[in-house]
Amino acid sequence: MTADRDHNPYDLKTSEDHGHDKKPDGYLDDEELKNLLNSRGIIFKRTDNLPRFAHNNNIAMLKIKREGQHGSSPTVYRRPTPEKLEKIKEDLRNNNNSFLGRKTLKEKADEILKFFDNARSPAPFNEKLDALPKNGESGWDKEVQKKRASIVKERNEKCDSRTSIARKVAKSLGVVCNRKYVRKILEKHRSSQIEKKLLKAE
Repeated sequence: MTADRDHNPYDLKTSEDHGHDKKPDGYLDDEELKNLLNSRGIIFKRTDNLPRFAHNNNIAMLKIKREGQHGSSPTVYRRPTPEKLEKIKEDLRNNNNSFLGRKTLKEKADEILKFFDNARSPAPFNEKLDALPKNGESGWDKEVQKKRASIVKERNEKCDSRTSIARKVAKSLGVVCNRKYVRKILEKHRSSQIEKKLLKAE
């Protein structure tokens, strides 16, 4: 024998509790909330998942009186503010298990490869450093130290590391990106070029 379905799993207030037989002002039904989410880039197709989505994202809900004698009482949702919707979208983009999160992973991978392919090789700077006297040959006088520091500074400003690419991707897409993910993508797609194009020291 199967258990009866729980028609109010989130213990929402019903019309008997809040006194509204119909949808109150400032609330949306399933279709209205779904359409609002989709209009803000939060892709949603199945309205039966909306109560769980609203619960997980702290969107207030109520149960109103159903029409007729069959079925469960409809759920209505307090209209989220634009700021709330942006926060939900940002959270979903950084959640790899969501539709937006999976889409964002693809966008991050594309951006990582773009920045890597456009990265400036550190080789010419390293050659300049190698051409300078080594420590001990000239005692690394102040002039040599100054030249080395200048070359290293320019190299670090104009060349990329995994960390700098992660920062560029985060700024470009407005999402979280770290050097670990950059490393994963580059090792998968550009493994033979990493040593030539990235700074060794990060």
